[in-house]
Amino acid sequence: MTKARKSTNQALLVAPILILAFALRVHGLEHHNIWGDEAFSIALAKQNLTQVIIPEQDTHPPLYPILLHIWLRMAGDSIFAVRYLSVIPGILLVSVVYILGHRLFGRAGALLAAVLTALSSFAIYYSQETRAYAWLATFSTVSIYASLRMQNRSSPETTWVLAFLSATLASIFTHYYGLLVLL
Repeated sequence: MTKARKSTNQALLVAPILILAFALRVHGLEHHNIWGDEAFSIALAKQNLTQVIIPEQDTHPPLYPILLHIWLRMAGDSIFAVRYLSVIPGILLVSVVYILGHRLFGRAGALLAAVLTALSSFAIYYSQETRAYAWLATFSTVSIYASLRMQNRSSPETTWVLAFLSATLASIFTHYYGLLVLL
């Protein structure tokens, strides 16, 4: 089987899982009102960008408030719009888990991991909340995958070193729990 055909077959297997993950994350996105922490995130992101990045404004690192600040300007501040920013990494997480699972456990393990991530109530919940947790999970998973790719070679490729550093820094600048990925 050619590499292109193999790639197409994998895409056909993963596409329904991603569609399911998307549907589960978008379903009921506006069902609940904005709650306290979400309101704080939105209020912080609506400020001038120089105010958003001041450490005294929030106890968390600034990457998510900066992303939300930019997102609000592009998509608006409806409940659906502000929560949709977390849907994006929620879908990406399913994809990255599939890729990581394929590397560690082969195709069957990757499909199972992707399905479990798509159906995970934890992953769905945080993909529907205007907070940084879906981004943290995605950046951390990319960091782990890049770390595995770096370790698998006698001399790591610059691409994977840069991917690891970028994803790890993005994780740390999203939430302090991102430091745990280094352990």
